[in-house]
Amino acid sequence: MQGGGIVNNWFVKSFAALMFFSSSQGAFASTLYDESINGEVVGDASLGVIPVGDWSVLGSVNAQNFWGPDAYDRFYFTLNSEAVVSGFAIGHTVDVILILNQSIIAVSNLLAPQSNLFGTLSAGSYIMDFVPQGNIGQGSYEVTFHIPPVPLPSAGLCLFAGIAGLGTLRRKRRIKCID
Repeated sequence: MQGGGIVNNWFVKSFAALMFFSSSQGAFASTLYDESINGEVVGDASLGVIPVGDWSVLGSVNAQNFWGPDAYDRFYFTLNSEAVVSGFAIGHTVDVILILNQSIIAVSNLLAPQSNLFGTLSAGSYIMDFVPQGNIGQGSYEVTFHIPPVPLPSAGLCLFAGIAGLGTLRRKRRIKCID
């Protein structure tokens, strides 16, 4: 009886730790680009391939510098899987323009927090422009990319089969001990 209790206790603790760490992965967004740290975006900036997880881009635009270094921000990025983009602006409304294959596919006015700016984005290479609405005023923005991990259903089935197999072995050993 004691041995089974130790195995069950170990399994419960391991499973609880696994659930805690897997659920806490998306709790906070990591910073992908922050103008206050990485410097002002002058012209274009590349975010590269955005990996799985939650990633934030923070910046500001100022139309007082019309066609100056801070009049707009442009980011190039690539998604290898689907993503959802959320964001908000502080100060003046910021227009977010999304470009795919050199065509504007979406424009969103960013002021109040929005949990889904463009719907679900598919894999591809994109350009995202941030411009003060009407090319007047100034505003700061934060945009978060949420890229969920690709589910691996076969791994879950293998885990379940392995646990069931251990249970069967334990039952067979218990039957042999009784005989």
